[in-house]
Amino acid sequence: MKLFSLILTIGLLINSSQCLNNGNNKCFKLGEACKYSGDFGVSCGEHLACLPIDDDDESSEHICKEKLKLGEKCKQYNPIEVCESGLECHPTIIDDFSSNYTCIESGFAGEGENCYSDYNCVGFGILNLKCIDSKCKFEPTEKNQSIECSSFFTCPGLKKCNNSKCEPLSSLGDKCESDYDCFIGGTCSVEEKICVERYSKKLGESCLYESDTECEFGLKCDLETHFFKNGTFDYQESKCVPLVYSNTTNCIEDGCLVHEFCNGATNTCNSIKKYTNDCKEAEKERNLCYTSNNCMFSNEYYDHPFLNENSCLMKKCGMETLNYLNKCKNTFTFCD
Repeated sequence: MKLFSLILTIGLLINSSQCLNNGNNKCFKLGEACKYSGDFGVSCGEHLACLPIDDDDESSEHICKEKLKLGEKCKQYNPIEVCESGLECHPTIIDDFSSNYTCIESGFAGEGENCYSDYNCVGFGILNLKCIDSKCKFEPTEKNQSIECSSFFTCPGLKKCNNSKCEPLSSLGDKCESDYDCFIGGTCSVEEKICVERYSKKLGESCLYESDTECEFGLKCDLETHFFKNGTFDYQESKCVPLVYSNTTNCIEDGCLVHEFCNGATNTCNSIKKYTNDCKEAEKERNLCYTSNNCMFSNEYYDHPFLNENSCLMKKCGMETLNYLNKCKNTFTFCD
């Protein structure tokens, strides 16, 4: 048995070497050796996971395996990527880290949405959002009945938590403190502190440093440094500037920029998002569907919608959500 495992490992390592040097292979395939790092966006593709050959030995060579299904045992070292889309790897008993880990439906339901376990509710019960009578409900620890919420996710539908009260999201032009205050698809302008359309700032306009929401597609917010005529520092300001991309051929060691992911198969950096008009339209259609169906969602998780099949987003807007992922997320379609 040990001899067979050794032969298999050697064969997989040879296969891996061939993949890394073959530009036609965007990702590792089922059963192929792969490289794993928490920093990789893609290594095996959307429906596979880069996992140890020996499930009980994390240090063993990694190969591409099918992601685990609902109820299957999993390891805690990679709680999201190891399970199928919409599932996460958690202890069978909440907060009991000595219990068995399994792939479960977790963190997809907001206040008033359907559930069968505290795990289903956003925050896994930690935010005082509990599954009561098959609905996620906010249970304040304080006796004061005036407390309606403790965070965005403890308010129903498209509402925000302001001074422990649930209020409608701010509309275009309304005051805000952060993105989660604004209508879905909006962002809180750093200068005016009002809700504006996402991607509405043009080249050279002021923006929130390192924000990826205010500037037009293909731009990012970065610091622009100004100097006096004698070359000494004057001041800095944040402006929308063109995105730059890495040209490394060893991203496993060098890493990638914040708007890129490292592909473990080709060892190169690639853009996370597709900056196209098709993507813009897909985003608008998705956001309209979420809003029309009053599904709980937040601009803070704009690029990471809940993909569990029982979530409001997938039940009511599954087609729009998947279309958005296909049109906007390179990591979703990169290996196809």
